[in-house]
Amino acid sequence: ASGSGTARADAITTGGQFEQRWRAARKDPSAEWAVLESVQPAQLPKIFRLNLATELMVEIVHAAGQAEGKSEAAAERLEALAKVPRFSMVVAFMATGEKQTILDAFARLGGEGVAQERLDALKKAYCV
Repeated sequence: ASGSGTARADAITTGGQFEQRWRAARKDPSAEWAVLESVQPAQLPKIFRLNLATELMVEIVHAAGQAEGKSEAAAERLEALAKVPRFSMVVAFMATGEKQTILDAFARLGGEGVAQERLDALKKAYCV
């Protein structure tokens, strides 16, 4: 997070780059959110166009739900993530506990002021 000149050079453009940075941040909600927030929403379907693992998707949703004071930015990224190719297959493989993690994250976003209609659309997209 130094000057703006380095931000572009460090931009995440592939799923592999995202996963590498995500693993480095794993289990630290603020660090995970920093990785997610560094990617513009419109880039997410491009970054994950080849592959998005169900486990990673659930971790991303969980991190977005932990982003206090950033609920609009979090919702934008979750909406964009749902546009990943074959997203319906990604959510089809969720276990019950993973679905609960997603519902919990959506509930936190609701508590942070995300509109109910928007949450309903996210729930439909994520099949929860």
